[in-house]
Amino acid sequence: MEQKFVLPSDCFVWRKGKDILVYNARTKGHVEAEVSDGRIVEFCDKVNDLSKLNTDILDDADQKNEAFMAFIDSLVAAGCGRVCPGDAWVFSLPARPFVNHNVDRMQKEGADAAETLKMLETVTIYPGGKHKQNDWYKQQVYPFSSKESLKAETILDFIDRSDSGNAMGMIFVIAESNDGRLPVLSKALKGKPVRFTFSPESWWGNVQYLHNLSEDGHELAVTLSPCDIAKFSNGGATLAGEVRPDLATFMIDSLETMESAEKIVPAIGAKRQDFVPVWNDNKEFFEEQVLLSKEEILSACETKRNVFIHQTLNVNYWGTLTVMPDGKVYADVNRAELGSIHEDVHKLIQKELFSQNAWRRVRDGGKCAGCVFQWLCPPPGAAEALSGLSACNGR
Repeated sequence: MEQKFVLPSDCFVWRKGKDILVYNARTKGHVEAEVSDGRIVEFCDKVNDLSKLNTDILDDADQKNEAFMAFIDSLVAAGCGRVCPGDAWVFSLPARPFVNHNVDRMQKEGADAAETLKMLETVTIYPGGKHKQNDWYKQQVYPFSSKESLKAETILDFIDRSDSGNAMGMIFVIAESNDGRLPVLSKALKGKPVRFTFSPESWWGNVQYLHNLSEDGHELAVTLSPCDIAKFSNGGATLAGEVRPDLATFMIDSLETMESAEKIVPAIGAKRQDFVPVWNDNKEFFEEQVLLSKEEILSACETKRNVFIHQTLNVNYWGTLTVMPDGKVYADVNRAELGSIHEDVHKLIQKELFSQNAWRRVRDGGKCAGCVFQWLCPPPGAAEALSGLSACNGR
């Protein structure tokens, strides 16, 4: 007697070569298998066919196929399907992709400036100035020394042309001590969602402005590099002034740095803390503490929606632009610039959307393209790009 297999609507079936993964995004139930029978390949293709409504008929021959039925039984046991009578009117709606914006339509039909600008959620601006030289800005918002600098008027003009009325967030990364642009920017942007981010060095150098920045309703943040953390840990330093940061971000490159960062939290005095691993030629630390195991990957993707997000856009970069002291605009500072601060902002956004440079960069290439866990892993970020490692590095 014919039977019908029904795949739950929260389930995904992925096949890469001989490897198969069936994953229930709601319950985290899953089955890993290797192709041992041609009927299993056919089954995977059928339940992934939208017209089949997540079902496949199991005929008498199927039910006599021990390898195939063992696979079906494992799916049922894991909560990744059920078996019903063949004539039962049962099915499930196939998982459909999450689409944040119809980029293909925009490419074909075009999009007006207002529609495009609404996609811009956050602008990070490096006004420029003297600071200790470093490359941490390639991974985290952290100031660096530059000969070029942006005038406050140029910055405000860019922000005005970027504003779609959607409460776009702004992050200013301050390098210069005694930066006279701060009071100008603070007053002009009062009441808007603005964060001023400092290193400890530039925080100390702008103590006289911190109170007014806070009074104008802006968020104050400080980012500490591994060297900054060591300096505080060894010397007992504290952040000067009565104003304390709302957020402190600690860049972690080893377990020792992590231990030191935890010890100096009171000296920083921030309301919130964030600890972020960074690449510093520290492969052993990444392999032991940062890269994901199979079990962590299977438990990390919370919903069906998240799976689709991983397939369509990169949440590390989506909706963000970065402006550097020389006026060049980036979606990812580790890749080619999109253009200049003086160009039409909506054209810069469209260029990024259609290039898949950062906003839409997903795990569809390299070693990840051949892995059944491809869409469960978090999207690629800066540390991964700099290190050459993937989220699991083949583990």
